Formats: sequence, C-alpha cells, structure tokens
Amino acid sequence: MTIKSPKSLYYVYPDASVVCGQIEVVKVLGVETITNPIVVFEVLSNEPEYDLNEKRLIYQAIPSLREYIFLWQDEPKVIHYRRESDNWIVKDLLGISAVIDLSSINVDLSFTEIYDGVIFS
Repeated sequence: MTIKSPKSLYYVYPDASVVCGQIEVVKVLGVETITNPIVVFEVLSNEPEYDLNEKRLIYQAIPSLREYIFLWQDEPKVIHYRRESDNWIVKDLLGISAVIDLSSINVDLSFTEIYDGVIFS
C-alpha cells in the first residue's frame, strides 16, 4: 500500500512496509494510504538518488516510523536507518552473511533470506 508522510502532499510507494496494531489510513487523491508504518523497505533502482535523499526525508517525517531499510538489487548491501529518541542511527551492512536487526518488530532478517535466488554479477 501507499504511505502518506506529513512532509509530502502526496503519497509514496515503498516496496514493503510493516504496521503493528490497527492500520491508520487517509484518502489521498482517492487512494487509501497508510499513515502509521513502523518499518519501510525500499529496493533501490539503478539511479538511487531520489530514494536516498528526497524519499529518506519523507520517511523521516512519519511519526510512527522506527526503521527503514534501503536495499541494493545488484549486490548484498543495505542501509538501515533506526530512530532512537529524536535521532536517526544509520548502519551500512554489506555481504551475504549480514543480518538486519529490526528491533522495532523483534525480527532478525538475514541477507541470505532477502537475497535468496539472486545471482550477483
């Protein structure tokens, strides 16, 4: 589903998101849009500047958001943002043996699970 941020007039399309508890939605241009994600995942395109810069700021403005993850599609690489108090902690993870600690939902997500079936050049 789409996600609405207070930072944007419209909505954004994450590749995946997690909501805990009741889903809160608003209609934006006739589309039901989530306002309370806890975790958001984005698979980066070959030109990731928009996602890594503008979209990052849109996500950071969502009060409920605790973690968001940018994943590369051509190598086992992730940038993991975690909100701690009013600060965002950034962690770069690289290599197929890495594990993402999604503490907000009490899940460890391994790169071998994420990239299962992907053949890197």
